[in-house]
Amino acid sequence: MSERQEPSALVARGKELQVRRDVPGAVRAFMEAGLAYLFDYADIPSARQALTSAYQLDPQNLDVIYNMGRVDVVEGRVQEGLGKYIDVLRKSNVQHLPALFEAGCVYQSMNQYDQAMLAFKRIIDRDPNHLDAMVHMAQLHEARSMRAEAIGFFLRAAEMAWDGKQHATARQLANHVLGMDPRNAKARYLIADLDERGTTEDHHVEPAATVPPPAAPGAGPPAREAAGFPSVAPAGSATFGSSGPVDSAQSDLRADIERLTEQRADIQAQLASERALIESAIRRKSELHTELAQAQSAVGRVQSEALRDLQRAVAEAQAALEGLRAEHDALERTVMQFRDEEREAAAGRDQARSEVEALERRLEDMKAQVEMHEALGRQAVSSAGVWEERVRRLRDEVDELEGRAKFLRPRGSEPTRAEKKSELASRRTAEGR
Repeated sequence: MSERQEPSALVARGKELQVRRDVPGAVRAFMEAGLAYLFDYADIPSARQALTSAYQLDPQNLDVIYNMGRVDVVEGRVQEGLGKYIDVLRKSNVQHLPALFEAGCVYQSMNQYDQAMLAFKRIIDRDPNHLDAMVHMAQLHEARSMRAEAIGFFLRAAEMAWDGKQHATARQLANHVLGMDPRNAKARYLIADLDERGTTEDHHVEPAATVPPPAAPGAGPPAREAAGFPSVAPAGSATFGSSGPVDSAQSDLRADIERLTEQRADIQAQLASERALIESAIRRKSELHTELAQAQSAVGRVQSEALRDLQRAVAEAQAALEGLRAEHDALERTVMQFRDEEREAAAGRDQARSEVEALERRLEDMKAQVEMHEALGRQAVSSAGVWEERVRRLRDEVDELEGRAKFLRPRGSEPTRAEKKSELASRRTAEGR
């Protein structure tokens, strides 16, 4: 159990600080109490209550939201926990690495390997020495049958553990690599180096790594019988009083000692040769570390340049896209204008067609009226000719009557000119009827 204060005391401390209006201190106390309840006592309801108290005091505290998500995941409410992790990442602009790591673990447990790889890759990009993220990246590549990439990540994790003096973890990871590739030289060199140093201490707890359990660390050199050494009784163990057997045993003992001396010399020579190989491997490893650092630096520069080029290309593409959008908007406005004009023209054509039809109807009416007036005119002309003929005849008759009257009437009784006109008008009227 981790060395934390009693969670009940922490809760009481948080309430006291809350009364004193020390909000940051109260939030820290409630959060520590929640973590103690969760990890030391497995008391999920109390942990949730303590963290809820912290959240009510400071709803914007990302660490509180992150730990509430951890409570959800431990309780089995994985989707709710993942939602809280994502909320923390959104509010921190993906800068909260613990939330990013937990989200990657959740994605990995849900077999959503692409999202998990993206999460762990972002962690490694920001913290290249994050051992847990490196191990999870190796596991994900192994789960997707990407053997070469998985071995690379496992080896990097093993070297990181070796550099951090986490030797048992380094041995465990190297053994796992040998299980995948028994001829892997880097893993062999790493294990040989660990054997040479005889290091067994390890201060790192592997976070759910699915690698085989490590070989028993700190095992000393093999027993003499296993190495082919004969079992020899110590000198003086024979019974006194029988010199013959003693002399024979001593001679056999001397022969055994001489043989063992020769074997020891051979073994020492072999050990010296192996030490030379190991030292050479260690030097080569150091050289490889240097080359790797140089390569990583070069890759970093290339990535930076590539990123700048990509950002420049993206900016240009965005500018071009904005230009295309502006042209598209202008074309849409032009098309709408053309459509409005077309609708207006269609309305004008319909109105003109209606006016033409009305004019055609008026023209037909006028033609009919003209024909009627022409007929009336012709009738009037014909009537006028008849009337003219009648007037002419009447005038002839008047002239004839006046001539008769001149001779028939005496001169004294000749009617006046007014009387003549009156008589003539009366005749015309009678004839007109």
